[in-house]
Amino acid sequence: MKILRSYKLFSFGNRRHIILAAWFAVVAACGFTLKNIAAFEDFLSGFVGVQHMVIPCVLSCIALNGTMLANSANAGFGYKFFRSLPNAEKHFRRAVLGGNIISLLGTAFIAVVGSFYLESTLMLMFSVVLSVVFLSIMNFVQYIENYVVKLVLLMMTIGFAGGIVGFFGEREFTVPNAVVLYTLVICAAVYAVSLVYVLTNSKKFTGKEQKK
Repeated sequence: MKILRSYKLFSFGNRRHIILAAWFAVVAACGFTLKNIAAFEDFLSGFVGVQHMVIPCVLSCIALNGTMLANSANAGFGYKFFRSLPNAEKHFRRAVLGGNIISLLGTAFIAVVGSFYLESTLMLMFSVVLSVVFLSIMNFVQYIENYVVKLVLLMMTIGFAGGIVGFFGEREFTVPNAVVLYTLVICAAVYAVSLVYVLTNSKKFTGKEQKK
């Protein structure tokens, strides 16, 4: 598939993906092992629940940031190779799309696995919401060349993850189904806009001259 081939051009190997997969494997092993042990109930809803929010966000970073760095003269690696490719803009657009697809599939997989041992359905639902919000932000900030601004925006989202866990992690806390549904619809709409934005501006970004 062309999308996967273009994505692999800018993924700089599979090491980071393997490390992330191993990280999640440890989290899932804890979840399955400790599910029926009452003494670890807080651990499951706390540590394991947090990991289910953080790991998809890290996946989004890995999946998209490598592609953007490859096209940045300021990053210091991959730029000349990227620019030497025929149809570089098409490769770039497909790589960004591939990163989005991998992030969404990874988030869905993590949510499905988590549903077997995380009893808080609400926490699991908001872990998906947070992942989609983070991926949307990743799309929106891709063309910002000031890395400090990018870092601040992304760190704010990670901080928001901690707040979500603390607020929605309590088992007795309930939210009307309509609120959950509206939240999902709004997040999906924002994500759709972010995806259109990052793809429609890819030619402008790859075509401009960047000073080293």
